[in-house]
Amino acid sequence: MEKVFRLLLLILIFNQDSFAQDGYIISVNLFPANLNGASNVYVVAEVNVGHENCYLGPNYFAFEGDTIVLRADYCADAALSNCFRTDTFNLGVLPAGSYYLRFLLMGGIINCNSPSVLMDVSNGTMFSVAPFNSLVSNEKDNFSCFPNPTNNNEINIKAKVGNPYQLTCYNASGKLVFEMDHLFNQQKITLPHEQGMYFIKIVDAQHQIHLFKFLSL
Repeated sequence: MEKVFRLLLLILIFNQDSFAQDGYIISVNLFPANLNGASNVYVVAEVNVGHENCYLGPNYFAFEGDTIVLRADYCADAALSNCFRTDTFNLGVLPAGSYYLRFLLMGGIINCNSPSVLMDVSNGTMFSVAPFNSLVSNEKDNFSCFPNPTNNNEINIKAKVGNPYQLTCYNASGKLVFEMDHLFNQQKITLPHEQGMYFIKIVDAQHQIHLFKFLSL
């Protein structure tokens, strides 16, 4: 009897196209800035699955020429409700070149026991991966960060210019850890106690971006 009820419920839902209409993509962003051939490329997607008790199920990506198609399957209950999520997907290290990213929001109800349906798809987002030279600034750069790796969670930031700058720190999943504004000259910052990889992004007064990757031991 329970199986018959679930079958009837599925038929009713799909006949009304309720699942395909409710889920939608809010935003799709890539991290970090200034990608190069040594960077892990992360996609941060904010979505509304449209059904309650949603969670991220299987996900994978594939190349179609210069287009990367990232498919994310979400599972949810049948009851209609807003279920917002922000998830990070790691595309790994990509060769230098230009790419398009298409994000496919898929969904299946009753804990993904029903077939997944396409709820929304993002327009192709173009991004470039530059050839790798170095993630650490050289003598010609206006900023330097040290030591790397760090074993006491502390990093020294040295600026060769007297203008203010902004600093933002992200963890390896692309999530914001902290940000600081109106910094001058040399600064000492403290990373979280969790070991791992962190990204430091500095934006100077000329809006130039300087990206550093640190390992905290």
